[in-house]
Amino acid sequence: MIIDTAAKQLLFSTIRIEGVSKDGSVSCGTAFMLTHEFPGYGTETFVVTNKHVVQGLEAAQLYFTRKRGNQPVIGNTFAYRCGAGFGSAFHGHPHSDIDIAVFPVSFLLGMAQKNADREAFIMPCSTQTIPTPEALQELDAILPLLFVGYPDGLYDDKHMTPIVRTGTTATPVTLDYCGTPVFLMDASVFPGSSGSPVFTFRHTIDGGIADLRLLGIISSVFVQSDTGELCIQPVPTSDTVQVKIKQLLDLGIVFKGHLIIEAIVDCWKHQEAALRAYRLHSNR
Repeated sequence: MIIDTAAKQLLFSTIRIEGVSKDGSVSCGTAFMLTHEFPGYGTETFVVTNKHVVQGLEAAQLYFTRKRGNQPVIGNTFAYRCGAGFGSAFHGHPHSDIDIAVFPVSFLLGMAQKNADREAFIMPCSTQTIPTPEALQELDAILPLLFVGYPDGLYDDKHMTPIVRTGTTATPVTLDYCGTPVFLMDASVFPGSSGSPVFTFRHTIDGGIADLRLLGIISSVFVQSDTGELCIQPVPTSDTVQVKIKQLLDLGIVFKGHLIIEAIVDCWKHQEAALRAYRLHSNR
C-alpha cells in the first residue's frame, strides 16, 4: 500500500499506548501525533492524548511502524519503551477539568532515527487543521466525523494499523455543550478510544475523503447504570472487571481542538529552554 492519500495518512497518525500502572494493571489507549509551528524556533511534534490515559502510568510502550525510504514497512513495528514516571512526563492542560495531555516527542524520534532499524514512519497532523473558535461558527450543525484509534485494544495485528470509525456530531460544534468546551458525537466509543483524534471531512467524487479538519479529542462517554442512572465517565482504558452493569449510549464527549493548542503552548512555555538546547545539540 502506497501512502498517497489523506485517508491512508491517517493510519499513521496515531500511536497505540500500552501502559502499566503502579498496581501492575495493564491498559491500552490511543494517542496521536500533532505538529505545531513556533515562531523563531520551527516545528515541534507532540504526542497528544488524555490526562486520564497517562495518569499514574509508571511505564509504557509506544508502537511505531518502521520506515523504509519514504514509505512504511506495513506490519513491521517497533516499541519505544518508556520507563518509570512515564505518565508524569506529559504536560496537562492548565485547567484541571480539561482532559488533554501533550508531550514533545521530536527528541525521541530523533534518537530512533539514529538507528536505521528504528526509524519511524509517522504522518502527524498539524494544528493548522484545527478550526479556530471563529471558524467553528461557519460549520453546520450536523457534520460527518471519523476517528482513529484502538477501541477495546483492537487493531489489525497483521498490518499493525488502527481502527477507523465514523459517526456524526450529536450537538453543534459551534456551541459549548452545557457550557463546557466540548461537543457530543453520535458514534460507538469503546474502551481504548480515549485519546482518539476526531475529524470532520467531505467525500470526494471517487469516494475518498478530503478537507480533513481536526475538531478535537475523545475523552468521555455517556453510560447508563443498571439502576437507570445516566452519567458521564472517562472512557476506560483497562480491561478490569466492572461490578455494575453499564450500557454505553454511543454518545462520546469530545474536547474541542483549540484546547489542544492551548495545552501545547502552555507546555512550550514550561519546556522551551530544554527544547531549544536539544535542537541545537541535535543539529551539530
